[in-house]
Amino acid sequence: MYSDPNYPIIQLSNYPIIQLSNYPIPIIRKIEMKRILGRALMVIAPLVAVYVVIQNLGPFTAAPTEQGERDGVLHRYSSKLTTPTGQTLVVEEGLFEARSIGSFSVRLYEAAATPDETTFFIAGLIRARDGVVEKTLLADINGDQQQELIVIVRSVGTGSYQSAHAFAVESDTLVFLCAVEGLAADADPVAALRESLVFIGR
Repeated sequence: MYSDPNYPIIQLSNYPIIQLSNYPIPIIRKIEMKRILGRALMVIAPLVAVYVVIQNLGPFTAAPTEQGERDGVLHRYSSKLTTPTGQTLVVEEGLFEARSIGSFSVRLYEAAATPDETTFFIAGLIRARDGVVEKTLLADINGDQQQELIVIVRSVGTGSYQSAHAFAVESDTLVFLCAVEGLAADADPVAALRESLVFIGR
């Protein structure tokens, strides 16, 4: 074997020697490095697999509540409310739409016990939204002693302006009553809807 006289080869134990460039390295060190790398891969590989699975599953979210919530996966608002007559109202932002603009739907279902409260569809309406649906509630805004559905939308960006939409449930029919837009961030949307109904004479 050729050896540079300036870098003599030193025999360690009984293991043969390999020379890389001008620096001799015992084969035993090469074997040990392979073992260390192998063990490191055995630890890292399962962690990488778990990370990939979690990323594919996405964030976990609970089922929508009556107060409404924003779906963590699709970033859309949905809520479920029960009317005094036992019918179910479902409000939901449009699927696959942008969060800041799009539409929302209102669906009415026949009165039924759980888990069939959203089984028998009756009627539905779709409205445009400029912002995200922030809240839904039931309130009497026209003095007929009946609760109307109120959908409150808040704009995205400077100002955080509000808009509100009112719907009435008349037997098996869903009726759009009115909407107000451009409300201040701290305005009362329900009061604004009442004033709007008085103005238009409904």
